[in-house]
Amino acid sequence: MPASIPHAEHERTVAHMNKDHASDLSLYLRHFNGVPEPDAAGARLVSLDLRRMTIAAGPAGTTHHVRLRPALSSWDDRRAVLIDMAWVARAALTAPDLVPDLSAAGSSRSSSSAIRWPALVPDLLIAGAVGFYFASCALVYSGHLAPGSVAWDAVVASRFPGGPETFVWLVKLIAIPVILIHVVEAAVMYRSRLRRHGIAVVSLPGLFWLGWAFFEGLAAFRRFDRMVLQKKREILEREAKSH
Repeated sequence: MPASIPHAEHERTVAHMNKDHASDLSLYLRHFNGVPEPDAAGARLVSLDLRRMTIAAGPAGTTHHVRLRPALSSWDDRRAVLIDMAWVARAALTAPDLVPDLSAAGSSRSSSSAIRWPALVPDLLIAGAVGFYFASCALVYSGHLAPGSVAWDAVVASRFPGGPETFVWLVKLIAIPVILIHVVEAAVMYRSRLRRHGIAVVSLPGLFWLGWAFFEGLAAFRRFDRMVLQKKREILEREAKSH
């Protein structure tokens, strides 16, 4: 145990979690580690540090390590992080059929509630790479990437393997597959996410998510799912307060 964690406080936290939050321990295992429900039964906290908790569960008392999300910057952060992780797991596992209605987010007043901007890493890096490829396509097919052009000289200066000729050949080779893949990703975003949650295509959130799905692919789907999970959590918290 790190010296920054007082032993007495650690033991009190472990005892408290095992006495009052055993069900949360099982939820941690099921949601964050993918442990089947029978094997997550009878969960018991063994230890906790700044990066992970060790939980024993199941008929055989199997030991599992659950990474804290986020890691603790100090021991005093443990309560807030454990509560937040419990809500995330509960929203995902105990309310799988709860589908937040985001249709109202199409209005100008609340459109931002259905939008989640990408992070620099990896989201924007992925989108930037895709954007660079499509810009290259535009230059190639418009004839602006030709011998003597600024774009041609830039490829020469970049020391691209095989030179500008190979660069042009490669751009043309993968153009149709790349475009088809990204169009399909945008279509899947609509069919599996936007339509399910009542977001109209011709709305700010609809165009936002279709655009990012086209350029980002999987990263946009993950970000959308995190947003929905947060909406579920908010609904569950309101219901808990009303009882």
